[in-house]
Amino acid sequence: MSKMRKSDQDIWSGNIIRFMEHLVDVFILGLTFIFIAEVNYYSENGVFIDIIDLFIIHQNDIFVTAVYLILAAFFFMVYQVTISRSKFYKLYISLTISLVFTNVILIVASFVRSEFILGSPLDVLYTLITQMIVFTIVKYIEYLLIKKFRKNIIVTIIGPKEQALDLAKEFFLDKNHYKVLKYVFFEDNRDSISEEVFKYIEEANHIYLLDDLSVKNKNMLVNYILLNTNKELYMIPRTYELGILYAQNDQIDDTLVLRAKSMRLTFEQRFLKRSFDIFVSLVGLVIAFIPMVIIGLAVKIQDGGPIFYKQTRIKRGNEEFQIYKFRSMHVNCDRMTGPKHAGAKDPRITKVGRFIRATRVDELPQLINVLKGEMSIVGPRPLIPTEISDTLEEHPVFMYRSNVKPGVTGMSQVYSRYDTIGIERLRYDLFYIRRYSFWLDIKLILLTIRVMFDKEAGLGRENNMDIFELCDKNNQTINNIDNQVLKIEDK
Repeated sequence: MSKMRKSDQDIWSGNIIRFMEHLVDVFILGLTFIFIAEVNYYSENGVFIDIIDLFIIHQNDIFVTAVYLILAAFFFMVYQVTISRSKFYKLYISLTISLVFTNVILIVASFVRSEFILGSPLDVLYTLITQMIVFTIVKYIEYLLIKKFRKNIIVTIIGPKEQALDLAKEFFLDKNHYKVLKYVFFEDNRDSISEEVFKYIEEANHIYLLDDLSVKNKNMLVNYILLNTNKELYMIPRTYELGILYAQNDQIDDTLVLRAKSMRLTFEQRFLKRSFDIFVSLVGLVIAFIPMVIIGLAVKIQDGGPIFYKQTRIKRGNEEFQIYKFRSMHVNCDRMTGPKHAGAKDPRITKVGRFIRATRVDELPQLINVLKGEMSIVGPRPLIPTEISDTLEEHPVFMYRSNVKPGVTGMSQVYSRYDTIGIERLRYDLFYIRRYSFWLDIKLILLTIRVMFDKEAGLGRENNMDIFELCDKNNQTINNIDNQVLKIEDK
């Protein structure tokens, strides 16, 4: 096996570009802030003021301004408002949410301080509108620059045929990236792999290895990619690989060993999490009271049926409990089919139900389950017993996602969809348990707000086309090379 030429890292995907973009974002926020302050001063005094004099007059607001810019940077990073990662149309929702949250501190300051630099809450609204206009222009220009100057990120997928084709299909369905799938290489032998694989690794920037690769082949490919190339390696993890994430080093005499903690929360973590759950559920029920009344009336008026829907779900320790939700389906629709997850165009869903599911507000009554201690604000999705039993037949480790309480929101709720299969949910749930921290919970709660505007996440995705049909739809063609490699090219 000859050593292959190392590829250059794609600077457009690196941290330098994102850091520079964030600096530009904060700079623009500061400029729009000063612009509105100048306009406000002009409306009161008939002249513009020097920027230095403006800050001298409002020097007591410098702390608030600094906090404002720090918050802006925080929200922009949480929501990944970076055009180097997300395409323009996907970025816009994240941008809007980030700016709204960022400007909350200005609204509070304008009420608290009568001599605040922006004058009144109305000026804050003008600031938000100005920022939306400016950022729309700037982000679109950045998008055009990236589209013009960055090279395509070529992707090669390596794995067993069926699983490789499934991931290839996901690439065509996911439009929110700059990656171009070019090769799908099938593992032809569990004991070894064709030397041809190195050719397709060399021609790609990013390599995706699937979890069902044999241990021998995966070990060889991981070592080769990480030690001999500058390619970026992506792996769909097996459950044990998730378990040893963030393992700490230890030793027995002079032998290096890795120490992995149990996939459970400590007493201190559970105490903090429960305290947070009680506080958020109480505050949430108070804030959401009027919206919940309106939703309840809409559900009732729709067909006269019950407002709430109760269903048996599994909680921590694999015990059953009754979950509360606003009813989004027709009455008694489960009698013929039994309980199951809804699809994108499920006829059981009512018109009101389609809206409240898409926006996730059908789950607001689950705050009652949180207050009772049956659920947490953040955790794995609470699943029905049959779905768990069906998945356990193929994946016995699925039961251990119940090592923590189920959540109103969580990693699988944020990053997957209603119709995501069980094994994919399991990966997100185990990853959440391993990575758990209070700040991760805060991040997932914030990201849930973005998911509420994503119709596909709330209702699932209907697409019955195979990879060949999807490829044709994208004006591309697939060439079969020696029945072992698929090469995808533009027509």
